[in-house]
Amino acid sequence: MKSVKFVIAALGLVAGDVVLAENLVVYAETSSGTVHYYDTESIKKNTNIATVWTYWDQSKNKSVKERYSRVKYRLDCYNEKLAVISFADYDARGGVVYSNTDETGYNMRSVIPESVGAGLFNAVCN
Repeated sequence: MKSVKFVIAALGLVAGDVVLAENLVVYAETSSGTVHYYDTESIKKNTNIATVWTYWDQSKNKSVKERYSRVKYRLDCYNEKLAVISFADYDARGGVVYSNTDETGYNMRSVIPESVGAGLFNAVCN
């Protein structure tokens, strides 16, 4: 995995203002062009449970209208399960297209080998 410096358009800022995030690391890339990063500074672990914020750069994926997404995952490192507990999808101008948060009723699912989720699981739990 390689560390990257990445410029993220900050929600609510005027056009042209950006935030530099130096703590993003690539964990997966899809054939449609989406690049998945995790934020190393957001990882919180408690025994076998971890949470982490991710950033999905969808600017090259022409099949979706979202340009980027922020997604928070909960990972069960012992049982090899994960769940999305919060996310927001943004358009090219930084406007929210859709968002949802479910901090308590999340649906833990098994990590599928060789998937984007497996890439995140391996980066955070191993």
